Amino acid sequence: MDAIGRIRHEIDWTALVGGVLLVAPFMLVAAVGDEPVALRLGFLAVCLLIPAYKLGLPPLATLLHALATVAACALLFAAAAEPVVFVVAAAATAIGTIYLTRYGARLRTLGSFFFIPALYLACELRELPDGTQELGRLALLSPIAAGAVIAVEQARRRLAGAHLPTASEPLSALHASLLRGVRLGDAEGHWVTHAIAVFIGVLVAAAVTELFAMDERQWVIWSSVSVVTGDRREAVGKLGVRTMGVAAGAPLGLVTGWMLPQSPFVYSLSLVALLMTLVAIPRYPLAFTLRCFFTGLAAVAAGGSAAIAESRVENVILGGVIGVLALLVVSALRHEPSRQPRP
Repeated sequence: MDAIGRIRHEIDWTALVGGVLLVAPFMLVAAVGDEPVALRLGFLAVCLLIPAYKLGLPPLATLLHALATVAACALLFAAAAEPVVFVVAAAATAIGTIYLTRYGARLRTLGSFFFIPALYLACELRELPDGTQELGRLALLSPIAAGAVIAVEQARRRLAGAHLPTASEPLSALHASLLRGVRLGDAEGHWVTHAIAVFIGVLVAAAVTELFAMDERQWVIWSSVSVVTGDRREAVGKLGVRTMGVAAGAPLGLVTGWMLPQSPFVYSLSLVALLMTLVAIPRYPLAFTLRCFFTGLAAVAAGGSAAIAESRVENVILGGVIGVLALLVVSALRHEPSRQPRP
């Protein structure tokens, strides 16, 4: 397979086209109208699109996903006034990432993209002098993000010839509107262990970030959640993937940023590319490495320094170590056996 063939193989082109069509209007409004809330709405929209696309969520489920995410964001934002309250609130909210997997392992995607935007947006808004006002604007405008996702997904499904429930079908009103037809997968047998490990991991990670007033604390907190997957061996493996990805991607993005002009155009393109790695790159090691690359590139394009890349590397590794240690301890206390490797 030649280089072009390998690139084609690494990209989900359907998701990429849908993602670009989704975020382009938000990025345009942000660039032309100097509206930071449009960037946040674009980020929220991508986080709504991922489970809608991968799981086949119906429109009502996407709308409820948006409302729940904004509510969790508001909770974390309000809790940030008291560090101890924020630590507990973040740990409790993170359990939602895992709890859904008791009904189907594939729902981890929905749980993850409920917690990620809630956490990231809350941490961003708490640093703004007018954070409360910006949160209000985000909450008020969030249905636009949900509506855009629903429109893109409905169009994609129609073009793909997928079945869309009609009003004449009796279950389509409420029951079918939530999870009927959603690809749930088998229930996660280790969900209790994962939930306890995530709670402890986030509790420790958030406490460390508050104690040392760390920048970009969301990277530490989310990393502690991200590695809690499968059994101990799989978690350690994912920590290794994330460590290599951030160690390679962030510095390379920084160097690339230094070679390009610091301009709104480069910054906007890097943000779009960063968001597309969430939805259009199926293979996680490549997606995460590119995400770190575009994070470093965007930071430099916005006038940032090398400290951003350094912080990204440190925070991802620190959070990952905390998460893996939490899973190891909880698995040992609960006598969880490791899964047998596939032959």
